[in-house]
Amino acid sequence: MTKRYRPTAISQYIVFTVIVFAVIGFGFGSTILMRRIPFADHFAIPWAAGRSWLLEGTNPYEISVAELADTAINESGLSAVLPDETDLFQPLINLFIYLPFILIPYRISRAIWVTLSLLATGLSVILAIKLSGWKLSFIERTVIILMYTFWLPGAFSIITGQLTPIIILIFLFSITLIMNGQDTTAGFLLALTFGSLLTSIIILLFLTIWAVSMKKWTLLKAYFAGLAFILVLSWLLLPSWFMDWLSIIIPKLQNLAWVQTPLLTIAALLPGIEKFLGIFLHVMLGVFLLIQLITVVKESRQKFVWKLFIIFIIAFLFNLQPSMAHLLLVLPALIFVFRFWVERWRIFGRLLSMGIILLLSIGSWLLALPDLQITEQDSTTILMVGLPIIVLVSMLWIRWWAFRIPKFESEKKFNA
Repeated sequence: MTKRYRPTAISQYIVFTVIVFAVIGFGFGSTILMRRIPFADHFAIPWAAGRSWLLEGTNPYEISVAELADTAINESGLSAVLPDETDLFQPLINLFIYLPFILIPYRISRAIWVTLSLLATGLSVILAIKLSGWKLSFIERTVIILMYTFWLPGAFSIITGQLTPIIILIFLFSITLIMNGQDTTAGFLLALTFGSLLTSIIILLFLTIWAVSMKKWTLLKAYFAGLAFILVLSWLLLPSWFMDWLSIIIPKLQNLAWVQTPLLTIAALLPGIEKFLGIFLHVMLGVFLLIQLITVVKESRQKFVWKLFIIFIIAFLFNLQPSMAHLLLVLPALIFVFRFWVERWRIFGRLLSMGIILLLSIGSWLLALPDLQITEQDSTTILMVGLPIIVLVSMLWIRWWAFRIPKFESEKKFNA
């Protein structure tokens, strides 16, 4: 009798079991860590907003939400504090992502959220490696995943409970689905990122233009159908949410002092020409962005990935209020650069890539010492400004290599 299924190797069960126990162990360990290390909790406000809305019928944009969040933190025993902004600045549609955690007590849901953020960060690195086409051994892949998950920006985003790792994972997973022809699923997933416009608007614009040029109508239909469903559902559940949200956002927009893109940080280094330099840098980057949007039409797979990772960097540089968590946007481009270094320079390129990975993972912590403050978002200016600029220049440097490689069969199918 012919066997229909191949037996699974015992080693695969062992690896799976180790991973499961490691994740569970991290969940318990994170609770101990959060008791001892002070940190700003960006999870508490959305959790409290959703909980007060569902269980008590309170408007999630009420001032009382901050009081509920503060009470939950004090009762949990964690060394957490509320962020400087205690209002709910996220639109209601973002609360749908938090729904599975809202009905769970704060302390338990916080530990689960940390574990989920850890998995999201690690999976984002895996997907970035896959999209870049970098061929790695199991040991090399494992080292890179661990280093980029627990470097300072990764640890910062995980401990502070920000939504950014989840959004970046959705983007990278959606792109992977598109590459595999699963446009419908990718479109619905991309709709979930609409609520994080400060991070996603440039990326979504790029993908929309590319989808139109490639006539991927299924992707566009799924995206806009999913977005319409989320917006209509949010309106039915809380008709006043949009005006309530605007009442918080508009007063903040009246004061432009809160706008602090990385390019403005660069301009501030020269106070005499700060205003002119800030405008000049934004205009130049805006022109570069426009070129990428115009030239994305019907690109090959490798050129598309190169442009996509460039757009990720631009999205970071144009972010009005970036945090270290947003540096995860830069990692896919850096991995793409490493791939071509290794292909062009072989052993030297591999040693150089691994050396930079170690430098970033260990050096990022050294930059923040001895006064490590997880309550601060801009404690490492070199990382926040220097890293994305260096990676952007490196991407431009390898452009010729990336664009000169001939098309493979997978590329031809991608353009079909």
